[in-house]
Amino acid sequence: GFYILNISNPASLTAVGSYSTSASYYAVQVAGGYAYLADNVSGTVVVLDVSSVASPTLVGTYSGATAPRGIFIAGKYVYVADLSGGLK
Repeated sequence: GFYILNISNPASLTAVGSYSTSASYYAVQVAGGYAYLADNVSGTVVVLDVSSVASPTLVGTYSGATAPRGIFIAGKYVYVADLSGGLK
């Protein structure tokens, strides 16, 4: 799954939102109110709207990767490092 934690008190982290899934996420990047998650098992990049931290919602997916392990955002692009297929 995917969790959003309140870190205002590092000694007592609390979950403020979550997105329930059976996916195995390897990497997460957040930019512009969206979270981009790399699901290594299904080969999918998932995009969640996290503008409301209490209730992240799915807004899109990309299924062209084989085993995404890393994500980096620059401008209007998301770069995906794929274990089997290189940089996408």
